[in-house]
Amino acid sequence: MGLILNKNIDDTAILVWTIDQPIEWFIQELEFSSDLLKKFQAAYSNPKSQRHWLASRYALKHIWGINWQDLIRTESRRLYWPNSKNYLSLSHSGDNIALVKSNLKTGIDIQIESPKLERIASKFIAKKDLEQFQQHPNYKDILHIHWCSKEAMFKAYMKGQVKFIEHLHLIDLDLENLEKGQCKGLLSKPNEQENYSIFHQKLANYWLAVVMHQAATIA
Repeated sequence: MGLILNKNIDDTAILVWTIDQPIEWFIQELEFSSDLLKKFQAAYSNPKSQRHWLASRYALKHIWGINWQDLIRTESRRLYWPNSKNYLSLSHSGDNIALVKSNLKTGIDIQIESPKLERIASKFIAKKDLEQFQQHPNYKDILHIHWCSKEAMFKAYMKGQVKFIEHLHLIDLDLENLEKGQCKGLLSKPNEQENYSIFHQKLANYWLAVVMHQAATIA
């Protein structure tokens, strides 16, 4: 696996990897038993999904020392491991996987550049904002940052029942300097509000966003 990004933001650790090993290599490295392999293949029949799943567990084990077999998936689809104060979030797109762990509520999203975001932009950006962004020369980049950031906020919130247009907002995003930066995020629902720090970065033809549920100094 090729390490693309290994970054710490205060007590938050971020990893991005390119997957370049075959499925069989990961299965051997993770020491699958025959029974476990059968269960895994039954749960994940798509080879691409298999590689993403295996690569993320390999990274958890060999970089952060987390026993992937201890992980538990909650009803809200969040992963956590017992007796840990850290939050964990995973994402994958194309040949890359992204992971974050933090003592803050956190979420991560990575997205390969895709024209589909232009087709679905009205589903995650309000009409008045979208009309403004469409006039900007960095329009496509703006879409990718909004998509990744809102996906990451959704993961950090953990409770589900979120409308991307109505409840999730980016604040102070510098539209002229998008390839690496920070801004603020706001989740606003009736009788509930959460504020986030957002770190975003372009990695070749991928976009990455990491959110943390309180202000953090980003170096």
